Amino acid sequence: MKTTLRNNPRNRNGERGVIMILAAVTMVVLVAFMGLALDASYMYFHKRAMQTAADAGAYAGALEKLRGTVDVTAASKKDTAINGFADGSDAVTVTVNSPPLSGSKTGDPNFVEVVVSHPQPTWFMQMLNYNSITVQARAVAGVGATSNGCVFALNQDASNANNGFFANGSTNSTFACGVYSNANFRATGGACVVAPSLSYTGEYSNQNGGSDCGPGGIAQGVPVVDPLLNKFAIPAYGSCTANNFKVTNGTTVTISPGTYCGGIAIAGSVQNVVFSAGQYVLVGGGLSVNGAANISGSGVTFFSTYPGSQTNQYGAVSITGTGAVNLSAPTAGIYKGLLMYQDPSVPWSASNGSIIAGANSVYDGILYFPTTDLQYSGASSSNVNGTDGYTMLIGYDVKINGSAKVNADFSTIGGNPLQDAVFAE
Repeated sequence: MKTTLRNNPRNRNGERGVIMILAAVTMVVLVAFMGLALDASYMYFHKRAMQTAADAGAYAGALEKLRGTVDVTAASKKDTAINGFADGSDAVTVTVNSPPLSGSKTGDPNFVEVVVSHPQPTWFMQMLNYNSITVQARAVAGVGATSNGCVFALNQDASNANNGFFANGSTNSTFACGVYSNANFRATGGACVVAPSLSYTGEYSNQNGGSDCGPGGIAQGVPVVDPLLNKFAIPAYGSCTANNFKVTNGTTVTISPGTYCGGIAIAGSVQNVVFSAGQYVLVGGGLSVNGAANISGSGVTFFSTYPGSQTNQYGAVSITGTGAVNLSAPTAGIYKGLLMYQDPSVPWSASNGSIIAGANSVYDGILYFPTTDLQYSGASSSNVNGTDGYTMLIGYDVKINGSAKVNADFSTIGGNPLQDAVFAE
């Protein structure tokens, strides 16, 4: 007898039910993983945006550290807000710690830590009972390493032999720190430039009576960036304190900080001129010293600019008198270390160059002329024959006359002022 087996409808329905359950479970798992992936991707991209804001805030705080600002919180929070994360807005929290409370720079007063926190709602992760996740980004920045340079010639055109750094004299010029020329380096007239290191991009010539007397580390390298680029600015100024201010006679004349339209001119029979501590904004006219007057000033900064768009009225600095000059920059505050500052928007011309000299002259501070030529023949020391004090020369072309002396003792201002803001974490 032959028996025929038939499919049981109940068996078929059971198989279909199992397949549907497995498919449903699989679909739920796939959707859950897709949801997790979407939530995670969104959090990742949101964190990247937050990291940009945290980096900006930390860097802003570091720049304030360079300027000598004690409380950097406002500056840091301002830059995080500019980048889309304002403290207290949309549940955003921006925490600024100076010194940092964690990481490799914990407790270092030269660094700033910025932490940006922002709770974000989830979508698919709510199935796992995660309704929101707090995303955080952190950055640490502060005052970085110092440069070993004290002389910077920024002109990158090496086609003229005298472009870059040029020294002319019968006696040696001595520099206690490095010399950087973005064009040529040339010393003539029997003079020798003595420095611990030297960098140039064009031609090199450093002779003393025909024999090479170069410094220790001579290197033909690449152009260096202006070390003070965007670190200072002309202070805001209003009405003129004086117009075409001139000093021509007197025993001791004291000049107060302010806005001098048409500049300051010192000549004639005046014996002593004292600049009181503060900022002097020279709106056209510049600073001119000629004659036998003794010039002094401690904690001073001179800013040379021009009225409106009238660049032809820019006045250079010309100190060529026979009297002693003793000027020093502030040792604290926003303009720490800055003695003379030329508006970077001034175009180069042969007539815009500055001459800073004077018998027994002492210039402690940064002399900054980034787009005009700087001729220097002074000394940097509170005692001309000593090793204390410092001077930094930054010019388009830098020309040294005579036996210039540049020291590099920055103890009065707490270290080399050419520090930079750098990221640490």
